[in-house]
Amino acid sequence: VVTAIREFLQAVDTYKKSSHLTREDKDKLKLLQLQICATEDLRCLFVLLLRCYNPSVQSRQYLQDLIVTNHILLLLLDGVQGIAAASNGDMLVHIKQFATVEIMHQYGLLLEDFRDNGAFVNDCIFTMMHHVGGDLGQINVLFQPNILKTYSQIWETEYEICDDWSDLIEYVIHKFINTPQPSPLASTLPEISTQLLSGINPWTQEEKDSLQWYYVQCKQSSCLVADILNLFQESGNQQKTRVSIIEQLWEQDIISLTQYDDLMKVENPGYERNVQTPAFSVASCNSGKRDDENKTPSTAVDDIQVLRDRLLKENKSNMIVWLQKSLLNCCFVKLNALSGNLYITTSLDEQDSVVVMESVSYHCITKKQSIPVVPWNQEQFSILSYQPFVLLLHKLGFHLPADAKKMFVRIPEFWTADILYSIALKLGPVEQSIIKFDLNCLQKVLSMEKEVKVDPGSDNSLDSYTFLARSNKQIPVNSFTSDSNTGWLHVVMRNKNVDT
Repeated sequence: VVTAIREFLQAVDTYKKSSHLTREDKDKLKLLQLQICATEDLRCLFVLLLRCYNPSVQSRQYLQDLIVTNHILLLLLDGVQGIAAASNGDMLVHIKQFATVEIMHQYGLLLEDFRDNGAFVNDCIFTMMHHVGGDLGQINVLFQPNILKTYSQIWETEYEICDDWSDLIEYVIHKFINTPQPSPLASTLPEISTQLLSGINPWTQEEKDSLQWYYVQCKQSSCLVADILNLFQESGNQQKTRVSIIEQLWEQDIISLTQYDDLMKVENPGYERNVQTPAFSVASCNSGKRDDENKTPSTAVDDIQVLRDRLLKENKSNMIVWLQKSLLNCCFVKLNALSGNLYITTSLDEQDSVVVMESVSYHCITKKQSIPVVPWNQEQFSILSYQPFVLLLHKLGFHLPADAKKMFVRIPEFWTADILYSIALKLGPVEQSIIKFDLNCLQKVLSMEKEVKVDPGSDNSLDSYTFLARSNKQIPVNSFTSDSNTGWLHVVMRNKNVDT
């Protein structure tokens, strides 16, 4: 996939340099570039892939492909910054997602092969490091052993690089020497940081596997945690505690959020008060489904309001905006399915911004599947382990990973466009900049859906989205798919006959 993206971007760049294009071709090519830049899922994909790179499983060549392809995409983003119709946002805001210890560690891994990389690959690495250390001022994330060691080797061997990269190396080394270093326990290596976050006695993979087996054995027991603890002690492990066992069961998605709350309340009757701040004292914030069913709608709304206010007080408003954007992207896709791509930008207009449907939401909705809320960067990934945020997701009706047996939190597929928008409003005022559609269209969609439901002559074999798209006499979203009676082999053979 990464290689395919790189070749596509290189083809666009090649066509852009061609001198044999008509005015119409140039406009279409420019529109294509703007659409690429407006697709947030595409540029965030590389943040996710770099963050999840595992050198023990994935090759160094794959890492090189990631970094090079991301560099080419960033060049394309930078190239359309001056165009009025570009909607790719602030470049530095995007690059800030790369300014983490773990992602810079991956760049440092590839830089270790600086002699074999070639000038272009090294330029890709140093360009990102220059943005992080210079433009963003996050030079501390470059203070990692593998990066500093490679910098020293380049400096000592006088390896030939451009003056900008020499200045960067000199600046980082001098800054590191003159900056007071934290204690060894605060090492910047991702592996050590993970161990520190896991506590004094981190769980080994063998212990995690044993916990899953012990849970299966004790699942029906009325003293679940006590029996699991006894099994650990019988095997010679005396370091585990009841609370750590419960937390590990939750982290591995073995138990649901409701079970986690119930078990923690057994261990500590004041558990709910400990999780909540004084401003977070609601009549009941238990995430159990039975309690939610007994609550009145006003109480549920109050719970959402309290959880949202807590996140705002803790300066996590950007995570609320992230949720709203995910909901509105799905809403936008569903509106386009109903209106026949009415809101998709199909021609250049200096007065309008380029609007596209995000890849994840589009393909999932087209396949009638629940839509994953993908945590692209480290901040989004971390917030999904923060209990107040998880409680908020549960109150809003999202499908949690433990309940849906999936990797990501998911937006239910059956939520209609108006429901998606109303849930986004529950999270607070929606920024106009993240809305891709005309709000007046929502009312139109509702009336159209009612017409479909009461239309006695409608074809029951068509879903409402397809019916409404056709009734609008617009090209439906999935109109490019081949007819069910025409296989791909038949299409190939037909084209071959035409050529001959």
